[in-house]
Amino acid sequence: MSKKRSLSALGATLLAGVTLATMVAPAANAAPASTPAASTSAAQLIKLYSKVGDFQWATGTQQPIGGANNLELTTVTLQADAEKRAALLEVVPREGNFFNLKVVKGSQEECLAAYSPPAAVTYLGQDKCDKTSALWSQPSSGVFRSADGWYLTNQSVVYGSSTRFNMSKDSADAAEFIDANVGESLSATGSFDGDNAQRATIKGTGAANAPITIKNTAGEVVASGTADDNGAFSIPITAPNKGGVYALNVTQTVDGTESAAVKVDLDYGKAVAISTPANNADHTAGEVAMTGTGTPGGTITVFDNAGSTPIGNATVNASGAWALNTSALNAAEHKLEVKQLSKGNNTTTSTITLNPGGTVTPPAPGIGFEVTTPKNDSTIETSDKQVTFTGRGNPGSKVTIMNGARTIGSVASVPASGNWSFTATMNYADYNLTAYNKKVPTGAVTSQQPLHITVIDATAARPFVISTPANNSTVETTDKSVRFSGTGNAGGKVTIMNSSRNIGTADVDQNGQWSFTATMNYADYDLTAYYKKVPAGAVTSQQALKITVTPGQLGFAIGSPATGTTVDKGNISFTGTGKAGSTVTIFLNSSKRGSAITAADGTWTVPVTVNTPGQYDFTVYYKANPTDASAPSVEHSLTVR
Repeated sequence: MSKKRSLSALGATLLAGVTLATMVAPAANAAPASTPAASTSAAQLIKLYSKVGDFQWATGTQQPIGGANNLELTTVTLQADAEKRAALLEVVPREGNFFNLKVVKGSQEECLAAYSPPAAVTYLGQDKCDKTSALWSQPSSGVFRSADGWYLTNQSVVYGSSTRFNMSKDSADAAEFIDANVGESLSATGSFDGDNAQRATIKGTGAANAPITIKNTAGEVVASGTADDNGAFSIPITAPNKGGVYALNVTQTVDGTESAAVKVDLDYGKAVAISTPANNADHTAGEVAMTGTGTPGGTITVFDNAGSTPIGNATVNASGAWALNTSALNAAEHKLEVKQLSKGNNTTTSTITLNPGGTVTPPAPGIGFEVTTPKNDSTIETSDKQVTFTGRGNPGSKVTIMNGARTIGSVASVPASGNWSFTATMNYADYNLTAYNKKVPTGAVTSQQPLHITVIDATAARPFVISTPANNSTVETTDKSVRFSGTGNAGGKVTIMNSSRNIGTADVDQNGQWSFTATMNYADYDLTAYYKKVPAGAVTSQQALKITVTPGQLGFAIGSPATGTTVDKGNISFTGTGKAGSTVTIFLNSSKRGSAITAADGTWTVPVTVNTPGQYDFTVYYKANPTDASAPSVEHSLTVR
C-alpha cells in the first residue's frame, strides 16, 4: 500500500473547458468509489487549458513513494500554446470495457498509462496507446482501472477548484493523488434592445462568481461585472458614440489568472451623415429641406443655436435614409447640428453651416408710449402748484395730456432718446386726466392712457394714517414678512414699536406716502405707531395697532421647468408651490404621467419620464382641496432633446 501524496501530473495550473464528466464526479462532494459507474460517452473530447506559457510537454522527476509495491510516480506538466490550448484529453472507446485516455497535441498522440519500465517500478505517465498499460476501464464512478490492475481515481471535484486523482496498485482506496484545477470555459455574445435608449448587452457564461472584464482593442476596460453562482453574466456596454463595429474582448479571471479573450463585435450601424444641403450652402429664408443617412430605426433631431434649439425631427427608414424640413430660419449664418440616437443608446453627430458669415439686422424695436411720473392714482404734494409729467415714447411722436377738453400740457415731438417731459401749473384738486400719443404728430391718436392724480398743498397739515395692516386684523404671510404703509406730511417720520423693540421706521415721501416691510414671528402683537411731523422734533401723534401674524398659504404656481423651455430627455422634475395638502396631477394628452400632494411648506414635486425627444404639451391639474369635484388646469409646453 502506498502513501498518499499530492502530485501535479495533470497540473494545478490547468483549467478544464468543460466538466470532466467521464473522469470526475460533478458534485462538490464525490460519491464513494462503490457507487454505480458513470457511463462513458464515445469519443468525448475534454479540453485542458493551461493558464500561462507556451505549450510544453515535459515529464518530471520520478518520485519513489515506498510502500508494499515501492510505487514511483512521474510528474506530467501540460502548458498552453499561443491559443491557450494545452492538449485534448480524449476518451477513446476500445474493445470490451476498455478505453484510452488519449493526449492529443498536433501529430503527437500518446495515452495516459500506468506502466513499468525496465527498472520494474510502476509510473503514471504517457505511453503508446496500444500498450496494455494505457488501457482503462471504469468499474465505478470516479475510479479508472488499468488493464494490469492499477487504479486511477479522484477523491472529489468542485467546479472552479482542485480535483485530486490518485493511483494505487493495492486498491481504489489507497493511491497517490494528482491535482487538477477544474473550471468552466468562457462564452459571450452581444445583443441590442429594441429601445434605442437602452444600452447594448454582452451576455454569456463562465466560472461561477468569476470577475468578467470587457476591453476595447486598445486594451482599455470599457465594462466589467461578475458571473453569478451559475456562471451566467449580463453586462451593459456604454456606447462608443460612433458608427461601425465596436470590437471588444471578454475575459474571466479564475484563481487570479485572466483567461484567453472571447471576441465580441457589436455593430452599431452607420453614423449619421448629412447629404443635403451641402456645408456652407446659401439659404435665403424659410424652411430647410434636409436629407441624409444613418442607422435604420435611429431618431434624428436637428438643432440650431449651438445645439439648444430643436428645429426638426425624423426617423431613419429601413433603407438607412432620412429626410425632414426644419422650422423656418432667417438668412443669417446658422450652424446646424444633426444628432442620431440609434440602437445601444449610441449618439452620433454631424454638422453643417448655412450662410457662413451672414447676418440679419433686426428691426429697431418700438419704444411704446408710457407715463412714468406721476403714477396713476398717486398724490402729488407741491407748495407752488407745479407738477412735472415725464414718460417714454417713439421719437418724433406727439404727447398731450388733457383734463377733459382742457390741455394740461404737451410735447410736440419726442426727442431721439425717447424721453419726454413737461411741467404744468395745476390747482390743488383731484384730477382724472387722459394722456394721448400720436406716432405722427399731425395724424390720429395711436395710444391713450388714463391718469388719476391728486394735487395737494405741501404746506398744509396732513393727518397721520396707517393704511395697512388695519388695527385688530390678521396678517397671513408665508415668509413672516409684514408690510406697513400709510400717509402723512412729506418729510415726516414714522416709527412702529413693539414695547421697547423697534419694528421699523420710514420717512414720508414727497407724495405723502410711507411704507416699510418687517420680519415678524407668527404671534399676536400690541404695537404702537409714533409719528413726528418734523423728524428731529417731538412726537406729534401716536396710534395703537393690534395685529396677529399667521402662516399664509402659497398660491398655486409651477416653478420649473418654465413653460416653453428645452429640457434633456429622461426624468423631468416638475416643481412648484400651492396650498398645503392640495393635489397636483400632470397629464400628457389623456395619459396620467404623475401626481403629488403639496407638502406642509407649500412645495410640491412631480417626476415625469420622457425618453423620446420632441415637442410636448402637458396639462397640469390643481385641486386646492382633494375632495373638489373639478380641478383648474394649466397648459405647460416643453421641448425634450
